[in-house]
Amino acid sequence: VARKGNVSRGERIRAENILGDILAVYPETEKVFRKYYGQACFSCPGQATESVTQSAMMHNVSEKQILEELNRAAGF
Repeated sequence: VARKGNVSRGERIRAENILGDILAVYPETEKVFRKYYGQACFSCPGQATESVTQSAMMHNVSEKQILEELNRAAGF
């Protein structure tokens, strides 16, 4: 049974997707995460449980903007 935050290759990235899942499925999104969250994002244990919504809120980033850039990086 898939978790709610899972994303699969070929699907658009959604606000409820988990950061670690996005990075695993779309490694090309790493540059977007680096731009907004810096290097620390990749060693943070929160990436296993935080959604795009949660991380945007915690980092004071526009959820809409980061979703647009993540999806563009993923080829959408």
